[in-house]
Amino acid sequence: MVARARAKAGSDGVVGLHKRRRLYIVLVPRSLVVAVLMCGGLAAVYRSHELLTLSWALLLGIGLPLLHATFRLPNLKAKIASAREEFRAVWRGYQAELYDYSHSM
Repeated sequence: MVARARAKAGSDGVVGLHKRRRLYIVLVPRSLVVAVLMCGGLAAVYRSHELLTLSWALLLGIGLPLLHATFRLPNLKAKIASAREEFRAVWRGYQAELYDYSHSM
């Protein structure tokens, strides 16, 4: 019983869920730093009138991988394995002909 309680206890000896400590960046909470940087980035995009470029980049960056995933072969691994086996069979045939000394010149 004591071992189970010790296993659940944290480094401070408190049993149960721990409240996560807030992370500070230069004495400012991390969430506030992230919010300010996001607003600054959005303001820069709006000010530079690059909303169309950004929307095209997002569309292509998300859309092309999704489009590629829809047209992929469903059983590609099995097709590669069967092609490998066919290649090995042909290769064995070539090697058998290469070392076949029954034919004389």
